[in-house]
Amino acid sequence: MTWFAKVAAVFLAVLAIVGAIVWVNFLDRYIAASDARMQIGGNVGYQNVTIPAVTSPDQNVTVGVRFFLRNPSGIAIDIMHISYRFYMDNLTDTRSFAEKGASIFVVAGGFFPPGIGYVVGPHSTADVWGNATVFGETQPTQLARLNLTFGGRYFPIIDASMVYRVHGTSIVERVVGIEFATSGGIVPYGS
Repeated sequence: MTWFAKVAAVFLAVLAIVGAIVWVNFLDRYIAASDARMQIGGNVGYQNVTIPAVTSPDQNVTVGVRFFLRNPSGIAIDIMHISYRFYMDNLTDTRSFAEKGASIFVVAGGFFPPGIGYVVGPHSTADVWGNATVFGETQPTQLARLNLTFGGRYFPIIDASMVYRVHGTSIVERVVGIEFATSGGIVPYGS
């Protein structure tokens, strides 16, 4: 065997080893990304909802919605954004939500982190606040809908969706139908 053949054999062996390492790394990342995509949907929800008491007809009211995301997978997740539609239920209106939705809608809001998103590491949990503001002076109808209480309590309905990316990949997914409604109501914050 000539020296050229020996160098070529060593080069091919090194190339095969590097290719195997790259392939295993790619396969491991793909499996981790698939694992994350399968598990995230059931691990996002609401931690808390805060609604300040409305004290004047021209008040600006910021509603806070605290979301949680548990990442049970072995790969990080980047929260691109969480957007939601905020409704205030009218308990005297017995129509279905589909029928009364337009008349109880208050405001849209969300969590919109800058840059590449909010990173949630593997096997960890993140809490993030998504806010929405009703401007009383320019949105009196929405403020009146927001200030609807029964027994001194608010009964919000929130319909949210989350867009996330599997960290370090181009895989972008959306989780829809993250819903919140309370049967016991929420006491106005600061009252």
